[in-house]
Amino acid sequence: YTSGQVAVDSLKLYVGTALPTASFSTLLPTKLHLAVSAEQPAAHGFEPHLISFEYTQGVTNIVGNSISPRIAAGAEWTRTIWRWATGLAFNSDEHFSWSIGGGVRLFQQIYLDAALGRLNGIWEGPQLVNAVARMIAVF
Repeated sequence: YTSGQVAVDSLKLYVGTALPTASFSTLLPTKLHLAVSAEQPAAHGFEPHLISFEYTQGVTNIVGNSISPRIAAGAEWTRTIWRWATGLAFNSDEHFSWSIGGGVRLFQQIYLDAALGRLNGIWEGPQLVNAVARMIAVF
């Protein structure tokens, strides 16, 4: 509401006040996620070190969840201190998406990785392109 010409947040009227209300319920976003991967420790040439396949099926049709199935596949290559990865995904909501990433081993078990997700958003627009950077320690 407005007090004169100044807008006032109406929720501030109830700060410190308990109001009785009827009970309510809401569904939680529920998904079934199945994945399988295969690792090949001694990959040579252009053979990937790791391949993976995923299937995701939303169970509840609520905000923040989709009941459209999503399929995805990805591969990772590890050579000396370098790592590269790429993946493809498809569902009827977001259609096709492509991700790439890479990293470097800084020390014995410490890696620095970076990735771009939904790269196809650059030329398909208007879509969000995700960027992620992480440092991980593997023990």
